[in-house]
Amino acid sequence: MDSSIVTAYRALNEAQNAIQRAETLDEALREGLKIIVANCKAESGVIWYANPADADRLHPFFWIGSIDLTSCSHV
Repeated sequence: MDSSIVTAYRALNEAQNAIQRAETLDEALREGLKIIVANCKAESGVIWYANPADADRLHPFFWIGSIDLTSCSHV
């Protein structure tokens, strides 16, 4: 099996384990995103949610990185 596929499976397994161990949704999202960002060797990562009360704009729910996304949204 290709080593990149094995690496991807390991990262997914690591993220799943972190999510299963979490006691809250916030903890599950935070820990899962940390593992995904680390395995992608990315500088940042964001989990977005759509708000139907706001014309289904996307808003950041949780992020890892140096930029504060509190006031951001995206169509």
